[in-house]
Amino acid sequence: MAKPVQLSNGRSWQTQSAAKAHFKEILNRHIDGQRVTAPADHSDLFALLEAYDHEIPEHAQKSGSGVDHFFRDRDQEHNGLTSCFYVKRTDGRSIDFSYLRAVEKSSRK
Repeated sequence: MAKPVQLSNGRSWQTQSAAKAHFKEILNRHIDGQRVTAPADHSDLFALLEAYDHEIPEHAQKSGSGVDHFFRDRDQEHNGLTSCFYVKRTDGRSIDFSYLRAVEKSSRK
């Protein structure tokens, strides 16, 4: 059964697979260390992060003090073998952000 994904910014996909493909395309348009600057991409990532944070305990939320921007970099939890999105928080700290897990959590609503 298809699980639709609906984000607060109005973006939606009929399936998790379609949403994951969208965010993978955004990730693949960037190189490691590069900031996500396109307003539509930032909006989609922010809305996805917002949906993800809503589904997890407050102490584990990725947005923390607030979101300054998103960027792509090597995923240190997987020995730097893959790339993922990072959230640069307003307090200056950065934390990795799996769009795959976020899409899965956001479609459970």
